[in-house]
Amino acid sequence: MAYIVDNSESKVLITSRVNFAVAGAALARCLRVQRCLVVDGRDLAAARGDPRYVDYEEAVSPYPQAPLTGEWLGTAMLYSSGTTGRPKGILRPLPDDPPSKPLPTHRFLGGVYQCVENMVYLSPAPLYHAAPHVNVSMAIRSGGTGCRDGAIRP
Repeated sequence: MAYIVDNSESKVLITSRVNFAVAGAALARCLRVQRCLVVDGRDLAAARGDPRYVDYEEAVSPYPQAPLTGEWLGTAMLYSSGTTGRPKGILRPLPDDPPSKPLPTHRFLGGVYQCVENMVYLSPAPLYHAAPHVNVSMAIRSGGTGCRDGAIRP
């Protein structure tokens, strides 16, 4: 995990209480990361003693929940094993669309796969692979939910 976070030149790492130990071990080797936002972990973030750890709710509370004017959509950073066996980040150009517009891939595939609001999408495939990642993000952007351990989650 530390290799991927460092190689992607990430500035922020978001983790949870459940994954806090793994994220902490990785963050020790990721000097470019300026903030580690911890979901459901206010006590953990404070106890770490590293100013990079911040409680997620505390970090986002000063900002409005509505989209910002001029906000633009990001994109996934996918990795390829290539020919060396070491993962390599595939940097793709950012889309020139606001978050309210679907990505070009989603416009096409969303119709093919019939992604609609309130659908439940189960992905048994790993999200580090491009195809499952696109399908899950399409379902979420269409207003669908996911299913894990038989429980429907937003």
